[in-house]
Amino acid sequence: MRSFNRRDVLKFLGIGAAAAAAGGTAKVAEAAVSGAPGESTGTFTPDSREPWWLIAPYGPEAKVAGSTVKGITADTTGLVRVELEAADGRVFHVDVCRRDSGLGAPKSVAATKHYELYLANGGKGSNATVEADGFALYGLADAIDKNELNATLHKSLLTMRQRWAAFGS
Repeated sequence: MRSFNRRDVLKFLGIGAAAAAAGGTAKVAEAAVSGAPGESTGTFTPDSREPWWLIAPYGPEAKVAGSTVKGITADTTGLVRVELEAADGRVFHVDVCRRDSGLGAPKSVAATKHYELYLANGGKGSNATVEADGFALYGLADAIDKNELNATLHKSLLTMRQRWAAFGS
């Protein structure tokens, strides 16, 4: 498996984001920010189970580094789960948890100031990441990094370590 660093991924995503915006993804982002029916306005409440604003400009059916966003939910177990479909039709999930900078914290695939992103493949960090899935995860991390400044969602989430302690794997 080829290794890649964040700079390579961001270069790749910059090209993909420009192409996606030209294809109409900007309208989805505008709806998510404007508070259109069925979309989050960026204010998290316990009833707000689909925080699309967190990954804007990506919305339903948007392409992120070749994968398609299928859904996003704020889970009752302290995480936000993004469901994606890979180009080959495989469905995979990215779990977004509150950032844990403590000693012995589980290693995430990507992190922002307030969040950590994990590929939910059941391996607890021991399974190899499919390269295309990693690119999509980094694309989501880049979007979250830009959107997290205006939100306090992270305060309602658990760290991955807290989730494992409370709910097991």
